[in-house]
Amino acid sequence: MMNDAELRGLPGCIATVVLSGQIMPQFAGALSDMRSYNDRNGFHKVEYKTFYAVLVEAGRDETVQHMLKEGYEWMLQIDADAAPFPADALHRLLVNAFIRMPQADVIGGYCQIKGHVNVPTIDTGTGTWEEHYPGEGIIPVIRTGAHFLLTKRSAFQKSGPPWFRTRVSTTPLRAMMEVDNFARTSLDGNNPLRDCPEWETLLQAAYSKTYGETHVGEDSGFFDKLAATGGLAFVDTDLVVGHLTTKTIMPDDFKKAMRERLAAQRSAVGIYQ
Repeated sequence: MMNDAELRGLPGCIATVVLSGQIMPQFAGALSDMRSYNDRNGFHKVEYKTFYAVLVEAGRDETVQHMLKEGYEWMLQIDADAAPFPADALHRLLVNAFIRMPQADVIGGYCQIKGHVNVPTIDTGTGTWEEHYPGEGIIPVIRTGAHFLLTKRSAFQKSGPPWFRTRVSTTPLRAMMEVDNFARTSLDGNNPLRDCPEWETLLQAAYSKTYGETHVGEDSGFFDKLAATGGLAFVDTDLVVGHLTTKTIMPDDFKKAMRERLAAQRSAVGIYQ
């Protein structure tokens, strides 16, 4: 098992992915604090590099290509709107990935989706973003966001290029039709799943669902590939990372706030209308 001294000798890259072309002051401050911590604690074989991109998937793939070209053993991808995060975040993730859980291919921080609803980007196998909270320790996941993500070199060598790609999702009915066709063409015209009552239940449910075109994000696409090659991913819910956002305030927002304030004042004195 690797020790902490050996951990400091592993070369790696902290890659910032920027889509807007601007680095927020909160992010710059958090990254500066992390860099200072790393320098004080012996993490000197770290390159800090910013990647500007119009498409997030192109930016993420560029970071991977750079990592593999330079021979780095790990890469921490940080989106430019990720802040705040702890100064010792890299150290903690490296300890998790290489010492505590050497079987891990990927470990992410605890991050929330930007916008409404602000649920964490944690899916342990349900196919949905689940209601997990900080302080639950390290959780095995099938996917998470790439907002603050430490990935080992071996994970990228298992699949790709490309690594991060958005794709159009199929419908449940079409997916079942493809499975049925594959089974019949592979097993002498027979789909043994048709004999299972669960197949009929799923088929009827698929008929009742109508979906428009939906897209799978580039980070979920990466985790699909990782799972297909037997890769293991985790989220450290003790390592909380913020998500910066901006909002334009318009007159309608002001009127809504005033109505809510008036309703709260009336409720406080027992007036509910």
